[in-house]
Amino acid sequence: MWGRRKRDRSPDEVPTDGSSQRANAGVVTREWIGDVERIGRAAVATLTVRELDGDESLRRLQDLLLSMEATGAVHFVLDVQQVRTIARDCLATLVDTLHRLSSQDGGMAIVNSNHDVDYLFRMTQLDSRFRLCDDVMSALSVIEKPLQPE
Repeated sequence: MWGRRKRDRSPDEVPTDGSSQRANAGVVTREWIGDVERIGRAAVATLTVRELDGDESLRRLQDLLLSMEATGAVHFVLDVQQVRTIARDCLATLVDTLHRLSSQDGGMAIVNSNHDVDYLFRMTQLDSRFRLCDDVMSALSVIEKPLQPE
């Protein structure tokens, strides 16, 4: 594991009823879907969910990407070993984030993807935009190199 950093929450924000979302004193909190660590110029996130689908997953993914952005990293590495499905809206969010990173000479790598996630990136031809790597270390070694057209 690449280190776990828990999201800071006040005791009033932590759900005690097992729900994934609750409002407390006007603050809405969501279950955290991944752990973020800064390594060099990259933010590495290990996703801890099996599915990225639906409105709640989309908001949780956006929260994770914002926390990665807050590290000041120019490259993002997403370890999706636990993820089995990625819905269209979540995929579009990843593409939008990649565009923002690219405009700052950054990039994004997807690592440890299973067959279905790998197929999704190849079928949508996003494998030419995202780096698909076997593990975090290989992603970190290639993330700063420009993508070569196939």
